[in-house]
Amino acid sequence: MGSPERENRRAFYASAVREGTTTPYRSAIVASALWWICSADSPPPTDGSGRVAQAPLAQELKKLFTADGPFASRRSDTHEEAKKFFVNYFKQIALVFGGAWNGRKYAIRSASALRAFIRVAPDVIRRLDQEHADRADFRAIGRVIAPWGRRIGDLRFETEGAWKRSGTTVDSLAKELRLALQYPEGAAV
Repeated sequence: MGSPERENRRAFYASAVREGTTTPYRSAIVASALWWICSADSPPPTDGSGRVAQAPLAQELKKLFTADGPFASRRSDTHEEAKKFFVNYFKQIALVFGGAWNGRKYAIRSASALRAFIRVAPDVIRRLDQEHADRADFRAIGRVIAPWGRRIGDLRFETEGAWKRSGTTVDSLAKELRLALQYPEGAAV
């Protein structure tokens, strides 16, 4: 057969296709990104169940592959480029928000936060393209999203803190992330 991890990944991929949350062309990209986000060897998300729903995340990822999305190209390497981008993107998010990503009392790995990060991915890709950097370049992604650590920070994701107080939604968090990308040093007072 194969290793337990390979079998888990295969079952994860099969469930995404069975649930109709992905198409055959995009399913490997969606499955690999979702697998990394929801992997069993990382701390559980804050909802208490130890799992993140796949369907909403897959729907957000599928939007990126529409005709006007950043991965709309019909090049043969688009599939591999998207896969590398999302793995490196979420690894960089884990570094930028290290305390929140690895902590138990933070909502950064909740479905709504992950959806917001996916929703902002086209803006990150646009900035990478403006800087003429490779979309899958780990360090370039880190440079682009570095302002998030300074402007937003770990405390924004505290479950009992700012997360609950402000009534965070996918749209509100995506707006904060976009603003931090547009104005890395903050607005002038």
